[in-house]
Amino acid sequence: MSERVLPAVLGLSYCLLLVGSAAEMFKDPGFENPDINSSWTARGCQMRLSTDHVEGKHSVEISSRAGARAGPGQMTSLHVNTRYFVQARVKQLNDVTGKIFQRFTIIMDIQLHDGSHSYVDVVENNGMYSQKGWTSLSGYFLFQETDHKTIELRVSGPDRTVNYRVDDMSLTEIPEDKNWKSEADKRIDRLRKNNIHFSVHAPPHVSNADLDIQVDLVKHSFPFGSQTASHEMFTYPHYNDLFYYMFNWATVNDYYWFRNLPPRHDPDYGNVTKALNLLHQHGISIRGHNIFWGQPRRTPAWVQDLSPDQVKQAVDERIQYIVKDTKGKLQHWDVNNELLTGHLFEELIGDRFFTHKIFAKVHQADPSVKLFLNHGRVVATGTLTKAYVDEAKEFKSANVGLYGLGVESHFTAYEAPDPTLIKRRLDMLATTGLPLWVTEMDLAAGDENTRADWYDTALRIMFSHPDVEGIILWGFWDEHHWRGPDAALVDGPQFHINAAGKRYIDLLYKEWSTHVTYKVAYGTQFYVRGFHGDYRVVVNYQGNPVMQQTFTLGKQDKQVSIQITNVNSTSPLDNHHSVLHPVTHINERTIGHMTSGSSNQLKCLTRYSGFSEVAYDKMA
Repeated sequence: MSERVLPAVLGLSYCLLLVGSAAEMFKDPGFENPDINSSWTARGCQMRLSTDHVEGKHSVEISSRAGARAGPGQMTSLHVNTRYFVQARVKQLNDVTGKIFQRFTIIMDIQLHDGSHSYVDVVENNGMYSQKGWTSLSGYFLFQETDHKTIELRVSGPDRTVNYRVDDMSLTEIPEDKNWKSEADKRIDRLRKNNIHFSVHAPPHVSNADLDIQVDLVKHSFPFGSQTASHEMFTYPHYNDLFYYMFNWATVNDYYWFRNLPPRHDPDYGNVTKALNLLHQHGISIRGHNIFWGQPRRTPAWVQDLSPDQVKQAVDERIQYIVKDTKGKLQHWDVNNELLTGHLFEELIGDRFFTHKIFAKVHQADPSVKLFLNHGRVVATGTLTKAYVDEAKEFKSANVGLYGLGVESHFTAYEAPDPTLIKRRLDMLATTGLPLWVTEMDLAAGDENTRADWYDTALRIMFSHPDVEGIILWGFWDEHHWRGPDAALVDGPQFHINAAGKRYIDLLYKEWSTHVTYKVAYGTQFYVRGFHGDYRVVVNYQGNPVMQQTFTLGKQDKQVSIQITNVNSTSPLDNHHSVLHPVTHINERTIGHMTSGSSNQLKCLTRYSGFSEVAYDKMA
């Protein structure tokens, strides 16, 4: 996670999806008019037509730039609270000595009514260089500036001595998806659930009227997790109890290089290892965050003073000692965090593809752990989404052990998440063919009920996406949340679960969970459409549990045979598989269908297992 400047006036997002038949808003978007100045303005630069092109017959070549914001632009009219798609094809013509990468943007130049200007980067790519050739800058944004006089969109960004060409610019309006929730719920049912077909076999002397079958999801297979650290785990026992209840995955962020405990060449990770062991004992899978973070503030100063060969040696040494401590204990690694905006190692060594080599070495040292790129501003605010797609495809082609993409998802404070834009960004990231993990999700709203609604929106649209494999929150307790109480699900030293926390628990243990009681008097065969995960089945005879069994529901339908042999003795429940904090028959309703031997359609009773709020609210 990094410190971020969150835009106050614009919610931004991006995608490569085809815009369809939406009307083009730019004049001469392909730069085909011989009088180039009739539609486009050269802001602090010179423009001329070039026959090097992507579409049509021409592009525009930019030179003699006065500064980083100089470039070709066009005035346009945008409507408040309206979504747009913008794109430009860009080709860098020269490099700058001593600088490996250049930064290109589509900038929004907002002139306010008082005459001042506000500049917002709508799209950004920090990994440009001349040999890259034609590259697409594209994305979606939500325009929210109410106090504006004029708007100009302009391609700019690199050092002023960098010349470049631009082609195929486009601006179109994008409709809001007003049916997003119902469509998301349909995808959740299709993607996250399968049918369980039960058959019950009882001795002849046992009356079916005395039998009922209790089916409970006891653990989601879909990862829902949170960031944590060894300090919290070993300082606050009630924190652990709540963590184990709310999450089945954790991101442990005790591994920052710049915070290493001595000795320098073999840091002491003893407390972190104890935390990993404790999490595993409670069935929690773990992401490690992170091995490297290529920004000066996130890398030890002594490393930055080394020669290129010494930096390589220090990197190799870190890989060796960190894998020695974590091999077999982690399921994921964020290898080099936020690479798009942190090229420190590439600059120190003079190798544009040095992080490829880092990935390959980590993969060789521990082939069992899944390796991730990880970045912000690719889903929540989206400025870097297209650049992230390009980077991911480069890593995928290099075959260096990349498994998936971490999408941080720190939403702009005090602004509602936009499900239309979230899905479009996720769709664009999915074009890489790589699994997506939401790795650091949070948002901020002062009113806890509003916060609950916003978390619901973000979680629902992400859970419904076919390429999202897991969702990790970047904290949940206000006393140790980087964004403070306005982002938290749990408040204060008494661990009070606020409205946002209750909504999260309702989603996991009610709406997105499966708890069914079926009366065998209706028939000996029935089916339940259940969420994927680990299940426990309890057979009750005349109200007493007489047997239990377990199974796991994956991404295919499941056949479960229940063989009842003895109803004369009660069976103690296996606590390991117990549904946590059961509240019997809370919010009963009917769902699903069951079939009896006579093929009559019946309904089954869903019995939710809720959270015992009093127990946690009263903890000291």
